[in-house]
Amino acid sequence: MTVSLAVFAVSAALFFFYVQTVCQKALRREFSRPYFRDVLDAVRLEFPRLCEDTASNRPLRFKEIRLALRCDFVMLEYLLKHADPARRPLPGQERMLLLYFRWLLFFLPVRHVFRAREKEAVAKLAGILQHLANILGERLSVSELQNNSSSAW
Repeated sequence: MTVSLAVFAVSAALFFFYVQTVCQKALRREFSRPYFRDVLDAVRLEFPRLCEDTASNRPLRFKEIRLALRCDFVMLEYLLKHADPARRPLPGQERMLLLYFRWLLFFLPVRHVFRAREKEAVAKLAGILQHLANILGERLSVSELQNNSSSAW
């Protein structure tokens, strides 16, 4: 019984390590330009303010930050799923990033209670939101270019 629990614990740890590694690799993707600025102009998101708050030495207002992160995530997730006119499903890395964000947000209260690198977690969550906004902006600009080129012919 003990051996099976140890095998399960090691397997779960390796799985979460794999997910985190894949997500970190996806977050390192470079974009040709900062598309998230276009998304910020169109939709009022809070994560840029959160990045400024975590960079400063001010104490974090946990409930406000968690609510802002959650609202921005719901908005970006909805837009990512419904902005594509062809209604194609999200690629695997994007779905994994969405799950990774949910996982980090779920454990944010635990970090808050134990004061375990809370600002670092908020900065990582804001970075994921910025990456998702870049993906959305890139997808919308590509589909806009395709619509313009198809209507020109």
